[in-house]
Amino acid sequence: MSPRVWIVAVLLPFAVAAVCAPGAAQTAGNCHQETVGNNWWAAVTDCTQAITQNSGDDGAYVDRCYDYINLGNFTAALADCGQAITLNSANEGAYVSRCYVYSHLGQMAWEQASSASLYNSAVADCSKAIGLNPNNEGAYLTRCDLYINLRNYTAAVADCTKAITLNGNNKDAYLGRGLAYEGLDNNAAANADFQEVLKIDPSNQAAQTELSRAPTPDRNH
Repeated sequence: MSPRVWIVAVLLPFAVAAVCAPGAAQTAGNCHQETVGNNWWAAVTDCTQAITQNSGDDGAYVDRCYDYINLGNFTAALADCGQAITLNSANEGAYVSRCYVYSHLGQMAWEQASSASLYNSAVADCSKAIGLNPNNEGAYLTRCDLYINLRNYTAAVADCTKAITLNGNNKDAYLGRGLAYEGLDNNAAANADFQEVLKIDPSNQAAQTELSRAPTPDRNH
């Protein structure tokens, strides 16, 4: 079967402590608060000022990366997350955010080879985030989605199962695992997961659509 592209990244701004002078600390704090408040343009302005005051503030780079993602400027987001990682190779949020950027660029790529390369870059960043924090539910879920696009359905099942272990009410993890089971031609397991999605969210259209496509005994005989 052909994989259905389904990328749902769980992306939240990360609070990252940085050593700053008092004035720079205030600006960095404003940067993060504007980011958390979804005030993307104001956040970019504050984060840029914070970076000007302290070029080593990896947290400000991550916040601005997140802001640029939400503004659709993925080139700038990629550069900022890369700089944050250069400054602090243990910055979990930078890896998660860059993973999302790579996954989005993979979706947008016209050539399959380019998509696969970008998806693999995203997998590497999600894996790094998981290495830094084995309980990062969002990273497991995003990597599950990436594996589906790469047709590595066994790995996708494992990652979505881990996300479910961390949060039994994660409807996206059940949906992702159901799609991965479909890729493995395990329709019974897939349908069971789609049913779990509907227990959590009875109006979930994606799960309803998948179940409507599911083979039934009448269709098989």
